[in-house]
Amino acid sequence: MSKKGENIYKRKDGRWEGRYIKARSESGKAVYGSVYASSYQEAKKKRNQAIASIEFIMVEHRKP
Repeated sequence: MSKKGENIYKRKDGRWEGRYIKARSESGKAVYGSVYASSYQEAKKKRNQAIASIEFIMVEHRKP
């Protein structure tokens, strides 16, 4: 059911976990965040909302 590159998978406890990159460390390594949901679609929606909020914050920081 999961699609290539979306980083959403079903856990052993039955929940769906969606991972996304929150930031990069000083050395360039990815710092991941996770969202959990009871269905694939809900996890995908939460993950997309988290990514959108991070992008919004990044845009706000770039403004002079």
